[in-house]
Amino acid sequence: MESKINTYADAIFHVKRNFMIIGLTGLTGSGCSTVSRILTSNQKPSLPGYNEIKQSCWTGKENAKRRHLRLKSIWHDFTWNPFVCIEVSKVIFALIVGWISENGMQKNITEYGSIINNVKDIIKSCDDRNKLIEFYTAQQLDKLDEKGKERLLESYKYCCNFFDEAFNNIVAIDKISFLQDCGDNIRMFGVPFPEDGSESNPKFLFTLPEAVSSVFKSYRLIDKSSFFVIDSFRNPFEVEYFKHRYSEFYLLSVGRDKESRIKSFSALTRDSINTIYNRENGMRIDGEKIAGNRKLTSLNIPECEKKADYYLFNQDDDSTDRPHIRYGLIRLLSLQRTPGCLAPELDERFMQLAMSVRQNSGCLSRKVGAVIVGKNGDIYGLGWNDVPRGQMPCSLRTGKELIKKKDEKIFSKYERSEEFLKHIKLVPSSDKPFCFKDHYQKAAKKTGKPNEFTRSLHAEENAFFQAVRRMHDLSGSILYTTDRTCNLCAKKAYQLGISRIVYIEDYTDDAVNQTLISGARDICNEKFVGIVGSAYFRLFAPLFPEKDLIEYNLPSN
Repeated sequence: MESKINTYADAIFHVKRNFMIIGLTGLTGSGCSTVSRILTSNQKPSLPGYNEIKQSCWTGKENAKRRHLRLKSIWHDFTWNPFVCIEVSKVIFALIVGWISENGMQKNITEYGSIINNVKDIIKSCDDRNKLIEFYTAQQLDKLDEKGKERLLESYKYCCNFFDEAFNNIVAIDKISFLQDCGDNIRMFGVPFPEDGSESNPKFLFTLPEAVSSVFKSYRLIDKSSFFVIDSFRNPFEVEYFKHRYSEFYLLSVGRDKESRIKSFSALTRDSINTIYNRENGMRIDGEKIAGNRKLTSLNIPECEKKADYYLFNQDDDSTDRPHIRYGLIRLLSLQRTPGCLAPELDERFMQLAMSVRQNSGCLSRKVGAVIVGKNGDIYGLGWNDVPRGQMPCSLRTGKELIKKKDEKIFSKYERSEEFLKHIKLVPSSDKPFCFKDHYQKAAKKTGKPNEFTRSLHAEENAFFQAVRRMHDLSGSILYTTDRTCNLCAKKAYQLGISRIVYIEDYTDDAVNQTLISGARDICNEKFVGIVGSAYFRLFAPLFPEKDLIEYNLPSN
């Protein structure tokens, strides 16, 4: 729907107000489908009342009610345009149907028996088989004219009509595994069912996001749609594809506690749930890490979540209309339409700082940032994971340099030992920086995860040290960290009197039940909700000062 341009302010905001892509990511059962239903509804979502939002959303906000009133006023004037949902699973299905229609009717694909038979039956009974093929074949064309995009969109919609029928009488885990396997194959080989002995090719990595992109471009041209929700992203490089191509793309990470997610799997066995969990977390079905090219082409939802612009948390309460989800979406849409119309919440301000300082880390595998904030809102300490002062981070050293120079100021006594040198000489990429922890484990033939032999201090530790050096009393303070605190840092947080920990990324260490909920007091441990990263500046920085907006919001002559 074309928005009206009555004022100069309308003209300036016109380009933002007429296009938006919201991508969703989250583990199965988190609530991505719920978010999609809200966005695609013809009815404008209602803003939850102030008292419907849990108090953690208003931490430290003495003007909370006035902020809520302001959002209410903005939302009242908001013109609602329903979003068009593009489901990645249905894009995969359309490619499957097209491939089988063109290439696979005579092929004996035994691995997915019942599903393949269902698809073949659909194709045989289809009135217009060409319509099933056109979406698949269109992906191999560099450019489509208007007629070509019209046929592509018709073919996509036509294929989607048979989605439910194809999985009739198929158990949920088989359906999920089938679509995941085909998606992985498309990223590696460009087709859902590669021939035996086929070699993967990097040029196919973005086949799926290009197919999704072709769908919404066709919607824009043919149906004049401008607002899209993509449900959902499961590969981090597909997120990057959209981030770098569309300035009005925003990725929403939908979180939910594990127990509630498992409850939503009422029809699945424990083994099936574990299978889904392992696949979505970038692991094989048996729980082992995926290696090689498949690490790049497989599902990895935690890595997708790291790239999110807005973090939502699906709160379980007595309400069925998900007020926290609606509140978060309304806030995002209001800020996208008119950047800077709302100020960041306190949690957003400090988490954005933690996200910024983590880039200082010299760690090769994981960058973590932490900020400690006192009860009065003052910043007591900043930290990122890095080696102790006076030592050289892994990112600035190479194995080749160790072999040739053995500089005692850059490499430790152990690294210069025969045991470690003998190992590092066998490493093919010795001219590149190396992760000491990984190579220590191999050189010393240690088993397990040698956390005590990492070179870096954790981000929280560095933040604690900075605060203590400044002689701050940390009792009642808040720790913001980009990764959930490990047990070692959780003990330090407890000892120093931290009252609340806010984090983004989950960590495998079970610090919560063991350390944070223990003894005479509990530390509140909360998943971050809000806006961070590049979206922080895109959404909170106004296009021009509000005073000017008021002045130029007069009818144009």
